Amino acid sequence: MKRELRLAQKTFVEGQIGQNVNDTNTMWKTIRSCIPKKSASARSFCKDDKTMANEFNRFFTSVGKTTLDKIQSLADECGYIPSHASFVPIQYPLSEQFTFRNVECCEIERVVKSLANNKAPGTDKIPSRVIKESAPVIIPSITSITNSSFNSGVFPSAWKMAEVCPIPKEGDHEEVSNNRPISLLPILSKVCEKVALDQLTSYLREKQRLASNQSGNKKWDSTETSLVSSTDAILRAIDQTKVTAVVYLDMSKAFDSIKHEILLNKLKNIGLSSSALTWFCSYLPQRSQVVCINSTLSDALPVVCGVPQGSVLGALLFSIYVNDLPAVSQRCSTECYVDDTKLLLYSRLGMLTKQRTLSIMIYI
Repeated sequence: MKRELRLAQKTFVEGQIGQNVNDTNTMWKTIRSCIPKKSASARSFCKDDKTMANEFNRFFTSVGKTTLDKIQSLADECGYIPSHASFVPIQYPLSEQFTFRNVECCEIERVVKSLANNKAPGTDKIPSRVIKESAPVIIPSITSITNSSFNSGVFPSAWKMAEVCPIPKEGDHEEVSNNRPISLLPILSKVCEKVALDQLTSYLREKQRLASNQSGNKKWDSTETSLVSSTDAILRAIDQTKVTAVVYLDMSKAFDSIKHEILLNKLKNIGLSSSALTWFCSYLPQRSQVVCINSTLSDALPVVCGVPQGSVLGALLFSIYVNDLPAVSQRCSTECYVDDTKLLLYSRLGMLTKQRTLSIMIYI
C-alpha cells in the first residue's frame, strides 16, 4: 500500500513539473511540497513570551539606527563628509513630474484578484481570502480610501503598524540575532501600495529615470541579465587581452538603514511632484511594529528609519535610493542587483604569453 502511494505521489509530482515548465512559481511550490517541513509546535524560552517578545522587538527596531550610527562613526573616523549634504535634486518642469492619479473600481478589483490566498495578514488579522470573497461589496470603499489617500497626501496610520514574526536561523533560537524578522502588514495597505507601485513604475519606465546598470526590481531584468552582462564584459576584455578585476560589494542592513530625508530627496530627483512627495512624507515615517511569539504580542515600538519591511513599495524605493550608485565610479563599470554591486576594472598586461586574461575577485 505504501509503495503504491509513493508511486502515485511520484507520478503526480512529475506531472505537475512537466505541466508547469514555464511557471517557476508553481514548480517551486510543487518541489517544496515534497520537502519535509519543520515542526510548527510552539517555541519554548527560558523567559515568559511577553518578555521575550519585547526583547526581540527592541533588537529588531534598533538594527537600522545602530547601522546608521556605525556608518557615521566610520565617516567621522576617516574624515569623510557625505556627499548628500550638498545634494540638490533636479528640478523638472511640471509637465515632466509624476503625480498620482485617481483610480477606478475596476483597477482595484484587478489588484484584489491578484492577491495570493496564502499571504499572512497583519495586525488587523483580515486574510486576503476574506477580502477577495467580499470584493463586490467592499471594492467601492477601498477605491474611495485609495483615492482619498492620494488626493490628501495622507497614508492611513492604521496601515503603518507591522507585526513581526521571528523565524529561527542557525544556532540558539533564544539568541535574538539568530532570528530573521518577517514583517507582516495589513493586506489592504498592500492594495493601495500596489496601485502606487504600478503608477510610479510606469512613469519611471516611460521617462527612463532608473539606472540601466540596475537589474533588480525591474521588469524583464533579473539575476540572469546581470550575470550575462558581466560575463559579456569580461569576455570582451579577454578578446582585448585585458585583465579584469572584479570587486563585489554587499551592503549590510541595506533596507533597514535608509534615511528618510535622503530618500525623499532622491524621489524628488527622479521627478516626483510636491503632491506625490507629500504622500511619501506620510507613507515613510511614524511607523511602528510589534513582535509576535507564540501568539503573544510585544509592546509597540517606533521604526525610525529604513523602508517598510514586507511592503509592496519597499523594493522600488530601495532601487531609487541607490539609483545614482552606478554613476559614482568614473574608472570602473558597474553592475547592480538590488543591494549587490559588482565593480569591474579592465587593464592591459604588458606581456602575455597566451591570449587569455585573469579575473581577480575581491569580496567586501
